[in-house]
Amino acid sequence: MKSRDILKTLKEEELSDSFVLPNDLTPEESSIADKELLQVLEEKRRTFDETKKVHFKTLQFKYLLEDYINNKNTDQVLPLNHFTKMYLETLDEAKKDFANKINLKESTFNRFIKGQVFNHNTIVDIVLKLGNYSNNTIPPITWFRVWEKQLESKIINCTSTYTDNNKKDKLVYEK
Repeated sequence: MKSRDILKTLKEEELSDSFVLPNDLTPEESSIADKELLQVLEEKRRTFDETKKVHFKTLQFKYLLEDYINNKNTDQVLPLNHFTKMYLETLDEAKKDFANKINLKESTFNRFIKGQVFNHNTIVDIVLKLGNYSNNTIPPITWFRVWEKQLESKIINCTSTYTDNNKKDKLVYEK
């Protein structure tokens, strides 16, 4: 039977039931099984060395970034420096130490974290260093897409007006 035929003959609930293993546990047994599973997972977590824990935190952060990038909602666009701060918190890194680890001047990194404007080359350099720091677990392109979303939002929310102030075009940003 083809998958299209199955979808026509079965309801959604019947379809999901056919792929899920039946559970004949009572609520009490199910509760005990859940506790046992949590205990096994906790024991497994304790065996992870610090490198593995950092790797898992980095992966979790990567998925957060990807969810943010794929979210088409432009109402709440967050700047790249916001995510960089979150990354530092996730890794429990001090700004000064992190700047040294990615070979960036501390003053430049502090200005970046504060959201001061940089030229595109500096942003690209920071994005590449962020990607390299995670051994490309979070590739530079992911960091770049966060910045790209920030720029896209700025362009969408920007209205162009012409003012005759010294005969120059000026862009007015709505906040």
